[in-house]
This record gives sequence, C-alpha cells and structure tokens, in this order.
Amino acid sequence: MLCEASSGYICDFLLYTGKGMSLLPEYSSYPQSTAVVLHLLHKFLNRGFRITVDNYYMSPSLADILVQKKTDIYGTLRSNRKDLPPGFAKEKEKGQCIAY
Repeated sequence: MLCEASSGYICDFLLYTGKGMSLLPEYSSYPQSTAVVLHLLHKFLNRGFRITVDNYYMSPSLADILVQKKTDIYGTLRSNRKDLPPGFAKEKEKGQCIAY
C-alpha cells in the first residue's frame, strides 16, 4: 500500500496474488519485494519524494535504485539481508543507528 504520510490518503495498493503477480514489465528482473515497491512508486520516481518502508521491503539494492531515481528511502534493515554494506551486520547498542 502506498499512502501519503500526513493525511493517510491511499495513493495506490497491490493485492498479493502469489508468485505470478502482475507487475510492470520493466521491474520483472528484480526480486519480488523490490519490484512491488518500484511498481507502486513508478508515478512518483525522479520527483524528489521520500518514502518509508517496512523491513520486509528494505534492502541495500532497493536503496541504491531509488537514490538513482532521486527518491530517498527510510526504514529498518534486517541484519540477514544479502549484500549488506560493511558495518551493518554488527550488533548495535540500544539507540545506535547507521545511515547508508
């Protein structure tokens, strides 16, 4: 679901229908969680927006893609994600965070 933060207005949403979900063809080469985010955001990319995502969707590769498309991303990153930048997998003390 893609919502506007201050009003809660629903801009777009997708219903999960299994592995054969119909997403925009230009995102078919990406992992499904990345493709879902890009599909929902396709009208808003390259316009300087900031998004917040759940940790299921957050990944370094998604962050790289969105930054290239002038879109900032915020979220909690799971420590078991593939291709984590150095220092991300280390245990953090309470209240400590890292920005990428």
